[in-house]
Amino acid sequence: MSLAAGARVDGLNTVVRLPPSGAGPWPASLFRTPYGVDFEMVDVNLGRNPATVAVVTQDVRGRGGSSGVFDFGLSDGADGAAAVAWAAAQPWCDGTVGMHGISYAGMTQLRAARSRPAGLRAIAPARCPAWWRPLTMHEGGALCLSLAAHWMPRQAAEAPDTHDAARGALYALALEFEQVVRVGADGLPCLDVAAARAHHALSRLPLIDRAEYAAAPLFGRAWQELFTAPFTHTWLSDPGPPAQDAFDVPVLIVGGWYDLWAQDQVSMFAALQRGGAAGGAQHRLVMAPTSHAPAPAGLTALAPNAGRYDDALLVEWTQSWLAGDGGIARDLAPVTYYVVGADRWDEAASWPPPGVRSLPLYLQAGPDRSSGSLGVAGPDDDGAVWWVHDPSDPVPTRGGPALGLPAGPMDQDGISGGARPDVCSFTGPPLGEPLELAGPVVATIWLATDAADTDVCVRLLDVDAAGRAVNITDGYVRGRHRFGPGTPRLRRGAVERFPVHCWNIAYRVEAGHRLRVDVCSSSFPRYDVNAGTGATPGTDRREDLRAARQTLCTGPATPSLVVVTVRPGA
Repeated sequence: MSLAAGARVDGLNTVVRLPPSGAGPWPASLFRTPYGVDFEMVDVNLGRNPATVAVVTQDVRGRGGSSGVFDFGLSDGADGAAAVAWAAAQPWCDGTVGMHGISYAGMTQLRAARSRPAGLRAIAPARCPAWWRPLTMHEGGALCLSLAAHWMPRQAAEAPDTHDAARGALYALALEFEQVVRVGADGLPCLDVAAARAHHALSRLPLIDRAEYAAAPLFGRAWQELFTAPFTHTWLSDPGPPAQDAFDVPVLIVGGWYDLWAQDQVSMFAALQRGGAAGGAQHRLVMAPTSHAPAPAGLTALAPNAGRYDDALLVEWTQSWLAGDGGIARDLAPVTYYVVGADRWDEAASWPPPGVRSLPLYLQAGPDRSSGSLGVAGPDDDGAVWWVHDPSDPVPTRGGPALGLPAGPMDQDGISGGARPDVCSFTGPPLGEPLELAGPVVATIWLATDAADTDVCVRLLDVDAAGRAVNITDGYVRGRHRFGPGTPRLRRGAVERFPVHCWNIAYRVEAGHRLRVDVCSSSFPRYDVNAGTGATPGTDRREDLRAARQTLCTGPATPSLVVVTVRPGA
C-alpha cells in the first residue's frame, strides 16, 4: 500500500495508507493505539484482499504524535467515534469502517462502538479489558504487580513529554522479563523465583515509592493510585455494563484462557448476548489456549491442535463485514473454544454452553495440619487446617493467566501436595470417568487470620496417576475487598467468608486423575504481597512485614468449597 497522507484529526496524529491501485472509494480499517502508528499488531495483509481496504492508524490522545493528555482510555470513546466519522466522510472511503486490534487497541474499539458512530460496520477486539471496566490492573482488589511493574514505567518512558535524560531510569525500572524467566527441564519458559525476588521493580519496598516517575508526573500519580485507589470490584461484585449499553455492530471477541483479561472476554460476550441489541446473533466468541501473546501457552504449546485459530481471524472478520459477504470468521458458531487437556476445539450457542450444571466440591480437613480431602458430600464434622503466610517468602506464581510472566497450564511440582508448608492441598479420589469443565469456577473459603488483612488464593489442579499436578484455573482476592466496594475490614481471629472467583475454563480431566484444590495467601510476582499490617498496600517497609497464621475452616456451618461447571453427561 502507498502512503496517502498524514493528518491531524482533532489534534490526533493520523496516518492513511491507500491501496496502490484503483480509484476507490474503499472501506477503511481503523486502528487506534498508544504504541505508535507504525505498530499495528495485526497486519491487514493477513486479510482476504488487503488491496481493497484503506488503512487508517491513529495515536490515541497524549501518545506518539498526538497532542493532549493521556488519560488511560477515558477519552477513547469520543475520540474513537470521531475518528470513525472522519474516516467515513473522506472522499477515498466508501462510508464504511471496521476496527480490529489487541489489548489496549481492543479497548479503543469497544469504547468507540459504545458511542455508535455512523459508518462503523464491525469490530474485533482481542485480549482486552471489558468496555464497562477501567483499564484495571487489579484482581479481587489486589494489584497485578507483574503487569503494573512492567507496563507503567515503560509507558512513562515513551510519553512524549518525558525528558530524554529520564527515559533510561524509567526503562530500567520496567520489568525486563528475560531477567526473571528461564527455560525449564521440559523446554518451556518458567519463572526464576530467585531473580524475581531480587528484582527491584518487584521487591524494593515500599512499592509505592518510585522516584523514577518524577520525570513523568502523570504516570507517577497513576502508579500511586494503584495502591491508594485500587479497583475493588471482584468478578462476583462487578455490576456489568450499564443497561443502555448495546452494540449495533457485529463483534468478534477473541480471548485466551491464560490471558490476564480472560474473564473480561467471556463476561463481555455474555453481556452482548443478554443485551439483545440489533445484530446480537452476529456476535462471536473464540477462546484459545493462549496468554496475552497469540501463541498457545504452557503445556498447550505442545498440543498439535492448539494453534488452529490465530489473530488473522480478527482481520478476516472485519474485512468480511466490510465486503458484505461471508467467510471463515462469519461462519463460526456463536462460541468456539479450546478444551484444554483434550486438545479439542468445540462449539456452543452460548457461554457457558447450554445444559451445564454446577458441581460443588467440598474441602474437608484431614489429620495433617496442611492437607485434606475433596469430595461431593458436605462435611459432617467441623475441621480446620492452618498455615503461616510469610510475606518475605511468598508462594511463587507458576503459570495460570498472566501477561509477560510464563503462563498456561504448568507442572506444580515444588508448590502443591505438601511441597510448601504455606500451601494447603485438598485432593479428591481418582475419577471413575472423564470430567469436562466448561464454565465458571467459584470458591467459598472460610478463614480466620491473626493479621489485620490477608489474601486468599485458590487454585484448582489436575493430578494424574503418577502424582503430577497441573493447574487448571485459579482466583485471588484481598480480604479488605472480598465483597467489592464497601467491604468491612477483617476482624482478627474471626472466621470470615472469602468468596473467590476462579474465572472460566474449558478443561478435560481424564479418568483415573484426581482433582485437587490448593489454598494459600500469595502468588508472587503476579500479585503484590499482602504484608498483613492493614496499612495502605504499597506503603509497607521491609521491617513492617509480619508472618500471619491462617486457619481454614471446614464443617456444616463453615463449608469451604469450590463449585465447578460441568458439561452434560460428565
